[in-house]
Amino acid sequence: MGINTSWAALLHITYGSHKDIDMSQFHFPKFLYVVLLFALAACQVQATPPALTPVPPTDAPATAVPTIIPTHTPALTPPPTLTPIQAMMTWHTDSVFSVAWSPDGKQLASGSGSNTLTIWDVVTGNPQATLNAAPYVSGAAALRGTNDAPQVYSVAWSPDGKQLAAGSGINVILVWDVASGELLATLNGDFGVVSSVVWSPDGKQLASLTAGSTRISLWDLANPNPPAILRGHAGVVFGVAWSPDSKQLATGSDDQTIIVWDVANAKPQATLTGHTGAVRSVVWSPDGKQVASGSDDGTIIVWDVANAKLQETLIGHTGVVTSVAWSPGGKQLASGSDDGTIIVWDVASAKPQATLIGHTDAVKNVAWSPDGNQLASGSDDETIIVWDVASPKP
Repeated sequence: MGINTSWAALLHITYGSHKDIDMSQFHFPKFLYVVLLFALAACQVQATPPALTPVPPTDAPATAVPTIIPTHTPALTPPPTLTPIQAMMTWHTDSVFSVAWSPDGKQLASGSGSNTLTIWDVVTGNPQATLNAAPYVSGAAALRGTNDAPQVYSVAWSPDGKQLAAGSGINVILVWDVASGELLATLNGDFGVVSSVVWSPDGKQLASLTAGSTRISLWDLANPNPPAILRGHAGVVFGVAWSPDSKQLATGSDDQTIIVWDVANAKPQATLTGHTGAVRSVVWSPDGKQVASGSDDGTIIVWDVANAKLQETLIGHTGVVTSVAWSPGGKQLASGSDDGTIIVWDVASAKPQATLIGHTDAVKNVAWSPDGNQLASGSDDETIIVWDVASPKP
């Protein structure tokens, strides 16, 4: 290949195909031709890229997820507060049907299926006295010609704390002197088990219920026999409670109603309807303006008594509501259930404040201490639990 020919090739590579280029117009020394030929060779080598060793891919840097602030933040209900168990009383050998605080808050009384009424020291959690109902109940049963086992289904303190009344077995209410343990009176009423007994706040009367009966018995303690009888329910009466002024009674029944009674006239004043199951328990608010009721339908209803209207329905239990109790301050309700729990409710908001879990069977009865700092519950698991509700802990 001649030098001029090589030079033409270089120009062809550099400028492409240009037919009108006259090579005779370029005149360079020979050594420049040599330099240009080496440059051409270098360009041809670089035209083929070297083989590259692939580099392992690296993870792409994480992209920060933007924080999205909702335009409407939902109101979240905090989880129920668990309240510590202050004491567990395990003296009984059968279901604990009823618990009641002494007016000074130092003692608890309980009734059980083991035919005993037990008085407890709240501070130590130990039994102080056991009043045996068996001889009296068995005697009454023999007179009636029945073989029913003696049991204490209900206990109630007198307002002065000096006496205890017990609903025991076959149509018998026993009234005891607390200090001496002496039996003061035996009240004989309807044929059947006395399922509930409550003392009027003025201390002058007792109201009682008999299992399987639609009637309510009123006992004037100055002249107790026979009792006055209230009739009005179409089904078995399960719950009874006195108003704070002792002038009214509220009763709950299997007929799914609550009746408010005028005690002086022994007549109904109002009938409250709203439950879809039997009404098991009733309680008055401390100011006497409201009644709360617990039912087989799993709810608690708060009623305006003056207007005979439903105010709130509290829903939280998964079983029958067996017992309701109003706190002494009037701001809380406690409810016990067959589901084994106790719920403490804020009355104003109708929301649960705490769920108390500790029993292993149905809760039969709940009761507030007079100062409102403690709650006692009796259960089919044969125990009584005293709960600290003044200082709930998470």
